[in-house]
Amino acid sequence: MRILVDGSYLAASEMGTQVATLATIDALRRRDDVREVVVALAHPIPPYAAAILGADKVSATPCPSTSSTCWATVTWPPAGPAGPLVAWRRLASGGRPVVLTLLDLIAYRIGSYHDSPSTG
Repeated sequence: MRILVDGSYLAASEMGTQVATLATIDALRRRDDVREVVVALAHPIPPYAAAILGADKVSATPCPSTSSTCWATVTWPPAGPAGPLVAWRRLASGGRPVVLTLLDLIAYRIGSYHDSPSTG
């Protein structure tokens, strides 16, 4: 199986989406039934992601929506179907599975999400 992951969220800042995406990529690459995990990038590989994106069975590459290298058995956009790199409608219409994850949890008690301590 070849899995395509929209890695456009792997940018300069490391937050929850990036941690979850990298953990999933790492878990997928360790599976015997996964031949390759292709991570489509919109940015250079950030330092926090280098170890996972350079691991065995992981290919990190720029991947525009028209690229044939973006073909996969399963496609996964980690934060919803609106990623900028892959033409989700084209992939879904091809009959191959697109697995969606909708991340909608904001840890409201984490101070960095608020203007001041009184709003948390």
